[in-house]
Amino acid sequence: MSDNIHYYQIMLDTSDEETPYYVYQCGTYERSSVLAGQAFTRCCDCFATMAEAVAQYPKADDCTAIDGQRPLRNDSSLAWLPGEDDPVPGGAYPDD
Repeated sequence: MSDNIHYYQIMLDTSDEETPYYVYQCGTYERSSVLAGQAFTRCCDCFATMAEAVAQYPKADDCTAIDGQRPLRNDSSLAWLPGEDDPVPGGAYPDD
């Protein structure tokens, strides 16, 4: 699978004493996925120090103030949900 990775984030989780610095991949699923075009955030690595994380992922955003929560930056879109202009209002189709 070769999803589109848009950016990386480094997050601090103080509940993990051994490797508290987590690196997350943020991007969109590839066209062949049933989730095509939708945003994802997934953990790809963890480190004992911030210096190690930055050395491995030098272009990652530093989001260490988040402290155990999912990364704040989110480029998610709800464009795939049914809208007002769908053939049936709300996107629901009547049963046959």
